Amino acid sequence: MGEDVYYRLGERLNENQVKLPLVDPFLEILREYYTEEQAAVGADFPLGSHKLGSLAESMARDEKALLGVLESMADEGLVFTLRDEDGELQYSLTPFFPGAWEFQLMRGTDSPRDRKLAKMTHEFLGGLQDMIAETMKTPELFKELMPDAVARTVTIEEELPSETEIFPFERLTELVERFDSFSAAICYCRHHAHLLGNPCEVDGVPEHSCLAFGPTADYVVQRKFGKKITKEECLDILKASAKAGLVHNTNNYLGDIVFVCNCCGFCCGMLDLLKRV
Repeated sequence: MGEDVYYRLGERLNENQVKLPLVDPFLEILREYYTEEQAAVGADFPLGSHKLGSLAESMARDEKALLGVLESMADEGLVFTLRDEDGELQYSLTPFFPGAWEFQLMRGTDSPRDRKLAKMTHEFLGGLQDMIAETMKTPELFKELMPDAVARTVTIEEELPSETEIFPFERLTELVERFDSFSAAICYCRHHAHLLGNPCEVDGVPEHSCLAFGPTADYVVQRKFGKKITKEECLDILKASAKAGLVHNTNNYLGDIVFVCNCCGFCCGMLDLLKRV
């Protein structure tokens, strides 16, 4: 395999919504996340979701050998899996952010490697946040860097002063009612802060406050990134998070939600970025 396999992987990851500079610190993170074989598969991965047979054909790889690599990547959050209407498994390459980075931390493990990755990611994303914060001061330039926001904030359901009128696009409980599958995982931002020696300072935060829904929840449970919960438990977590003063953020597109992050101002990288502007 060529020495540029991680650069090619970075180029492929940058075909997703969030694009990251292919500088040495980021490439070093990719080397920690992906084996060389996994990086080669990721670099050649076509956009979208695909069955094993079509992937093996497009990559000119042995189907059985490719299956082993894909399954190892899925167990590590580097490949996302879901079943189509016929019950057949389909694979897609997980974006780096939001995606692979969060999955590395959702199990809540605390090993020397976890702390190493947390430090590497903190140093890279910290510098990146400084650059983005400056860019956000020029809306036209920021629009070129990130055409669409990666998340949106959902209002909590509390009575507002009578002089205030808000017409929200949706209510959070209505979004939850659309689903039958739910999962809860340890918040990757708060666990990241813990690994860096800066534990969250907010009281009353549920331990498992990172929520996923539908096929994403099924993936989180099957690959053991989090635990399966009921709809009632999901609503309880949202109520507790709101009581703790957390902000509900979800994926930014119309239609079904994939996740809800319950974010605090101490640990959340996105909220920290917004505070800098």
